[in-house]
Amino acid sequence: MPVLDFLPSLAYLGPGLGAGAVAAILGLIGAFFLGLFAILWYPIKRLLKGKKKNSNEATASESSASDSES
Repeated sequence: MPVLDFLPSLAYLGPGLGAGAVAAILGLIGAFFLGLFAILWYPIKRLLKGKKKNSNEATASESSASDSES
């Protein structure tokens, strides 16, 4: 008794079915990576913005300290 017994379907499966399947798979993969990017982007952006802000404050405080010395 075979586990998988395939019977002929007598149906036409054209090239549109294959193209649709490929498009659906690529869409799912793309949606996964875009969702992952969207979740990770804002914390990374905030971290980079914080570093830039800290470096700008450090240069501003150094320039004001050198101005007060002269």
